[in-house]
Amino acid sequence: MRKGIIIGILTIFSFLGLQAQNPVDSARIYFRIGHRYFEPKLEDNAAQMSKFVDMVKRADAADDIHRIVVRAYASPDGSNEANERLTGYRCDEITGYIVRETGIAPDLLKALPGGIAWDELLRLVEQTPGVPAREKVIDVLKNTPVWVFDADGRVIGGRKQSLMDIGGGRPYRWMYDNLFPKLRSAVAVSLFLKSDIKAAIEAAASAARAAANAARAASSAADAAAEASDVASAVAREYAEAVRAAEEAAARAARAAADAHNAAEMARAAAAEAEAAAREAESAEEVAQAQAKATEARNAKVAAEKARDAALAAQAEAEAAREAAEAIARQAGYKAAEGTTEAADSVTAPVAVVPPSHRFALKTNLLYDALLMPNVEFEWLITPTWSVALEGNVAWWKNDPRHQYYQILMISPEARYHINPKAPWHGMYVGAFAGGGKYDLENKKTGYSGEAGMAGLSFGYMWPITRCLSLEAGIGLGYMYTRYKEYVPHDDHYLYQRTKSMNYFGPLKLKFSFVWRFSDTAKGRR
Repeated sequence: MRKGIIIGILTIFSFLGLQAQNPVDSARIYFRIGHRYFEPKLEDNAAQMSKFVDMVKRADAADDIHRIVVRAYASPDGSNEANERLTGYRCDEITGYIVRETGIAPDLLKALPGGIAWDELLRLVEQTPGVPAREKVIDVLKNTPVWVFDADGRVIGGRKQSLMDIGGGRPYRWMYDNLFPKLRSAVAVSLFLKSDIKAAIEAAASAARAAANAARAASSAADAAAEASDVASAVAREYAEAVRAAEEAAARAARAAADAHNAAEMARAAAAEAEAAAREAESAEEVAQAQAKATEARNAKVAAEKARDAALAAQAEAEAAREAAEAIARQAGYKAAEGTTEAADSVTAPVAVVPPSHRFALKTNLLYDALLMPNVEFEWLITPTWSVALEGNVAWWKNDPRHQYYQILMISPEARYHINPKAPWHGMYVGAFAGGGKYDLENKKTGYSGEAGMAGLSFGYMWPITRCLSLEAGIGLGYMYTRYKEYVPHDDHYLYQRTKSMNYFGPLKLKFSFVWRFSDTAKGRR
């Protein structure tokens, strides 16, 4: 049980902890088309590089430089080989300039000549609605290889040629004029600090400690639930014994009432016979016989009265047993029996008041609330053993200036079977659920935005704490598929990196909920 709870908590934090190291400072340096040498007077190169060099000098004085990354890309116009050579020359130019101006060790710099910026072009096309034949262009950028070979290994086509063939070349010319300039003649320089790595390690350790504390809390809740289950079982046994005693007493009362009814009928018949005989008697012998019959009638009447007294005593015993059973049921929070076995015609059966039985429940998961993810669940009890539920979770927090996003939206319907419920909304259940939603998670570093779908089985236990309130603990296991885009923040915009998908089997839900039961189905009934 504890292992399952810990895995569930780590599953939640794995979504919230997808982060990468973020540069403390960066600069964008421009080159003339086809040139490899750094020109301070071009664009704002002088201001950008001066600011960046000052930051590098301060970090070097504090011995806080982890690495400096120099990235260069080019647009698709021109050959692949020429673009790769040109981006490599530009990376060497910028790394050499930084070493000369700051005096830092060359091994602190890492050059990444990227050749043609296909991923950046895909991101720009996806963000630009005006691209002609935009869907076909996106399909080529995603699914067509850079080079296409025949069976003999000869080049017969490629990504660039496929782009030029779309719409007679019109989309390619449009991108050449509007998008390619954003990919040409630029080098991005980023500074990463050692202190950022330490902060990331400390954040990871803090998250691990928080997960461990949550696991211990969930384990304590499970132990408390087991203890409450034992107490409830003992009370249920007492309640069952009291109900059996009440039923036996009611049966005895019914039998005594039937005997009294028969005795009364016999007495009335004997009295009628005696009265008829007395009226018809004409001789002393007939009068004596009539008197004997009258004496017999009086004796039968006395016997009937004794039987009636015994029936009343049995009825009183049955009522006392029923009241004891109802007292135990009220103490345990159960619904009392609606009545006992009906008595004979001459005895009126006791009328029981029906305690409340709620049909609906409204819940909130306290674990998700603690993670700043507001949630609500609605459950409808169709029969004592079957119910349906709908759960919704949403966390829509963001801080655009600081590149912080914590946005999750999930909807999950579920059908449940309650196993031998001790009372409505009390006991163990199993269920089947499905669901889906979307998310966008980033904390100043690599971001992940996508959609997910899931299906699985749930297990849980619910117990009442007051007349209308309950607690519920549960876990859901199953399969989840998600497809997401990975991006990184750069200045005031985001750079698309790649699109990935993931298949996951394991814990999907962890629940410790506060429940309010409402809609009393027995209200007003007697």
